[in-house]
Amino acid sequence: MDFITVVYADEIYMLRSQGRSIELYARDIPENIFVVVNDEPEVANDIDKLWWGSQHNKVIILTRDQISCPPYGTGWDSQQLCKLVTAGISKQSHVLIFDAKTWFVRNFNSSEIFPDPYREKINVSFQPIQPAFKTGWDFLVKEFNIEDPDMQPGPAGVPYIMKPSAVRELFAYIENKHNISFREWYRKYSLHPTLITEFLLYASWIYSSEGYGQYTGEQPWDPVNIAKNEGRKFKSKLEEMQRDVTLTASIHAGAKISKKNNDAWNKFLLEKNLRTE
Repeated sequence: MDFITVVYADEIYMLRSQGRSIELYARDIPENIFVVVNDEPEVANDIDKLWWGSQHNKVIILTRDQISCPPYGTGWDSQQLCKLVTAGISKQSHVLIFDAKTWFVRNFNSSEIFPDPYREKINVSFQPIQPAFKTGWDFLVKEFNIEDPDMQPGPAGVPYIMKPSAVRELFAYIENKHNISFREWYRKYSLHPTLITEFLLYASWIYSSEGYGQYTGEQPWDPVNIAKNEGRKFKSKLEEMQRDVTLTASIHAGAKISKKNNDAWNKFLLEKNLRTE
């Protein structure tokens, strides 16, 4: 299994804690740790592989230029393409895709995600398609000519699990059908008015090509994220982060939280040994 993180210049400092969390809680699990800089190439010089401790030799730093993913739309749009392209590069059976702000907060055993030794099953639940993503989902249902399952294997965000072989098959399908590069096709349809996303695309492709039979519908691990507009939910979210089932935790950089809540977040990180400064 490989890990993939896409990062912007303003998020570089977050990699210190993410690297530390992998060192502390997911040591020896990834074969490779891909860090993709979705920014100007020189930003890569600000990343120190030693942030990953004993795992530093596994870190592969790539710029978006190196994987032929030029910037377009917002950073959120081009980040999606970077994730997909990097997943296609991996030679492992599966990848876990992260954001820079997503950190392990307890020990991770890969058997939590893969209940059988051959990794033929994946422990994730199913999530309904949210109204905000319905336009993109409806487009993909037509693109792949599938009967709409109206759900996607979760979590709907990160850490997200992909099979690199399936991603490469998706690229080939799109390029053969439309006679254009996958990158060009994705840039077109990830923007308004279609608004597909990387995870919706992968889910619809998997449903089209092999169905959802690989997913157990059970998820003995949870990611907990405080989104940009969820600052008011900080107390309940922090309580969720402290549960044994919680595997990763994150706060959106734009979330508005009070000084008291920020102090509580820093105390939580200190308890998890993730404070790096």
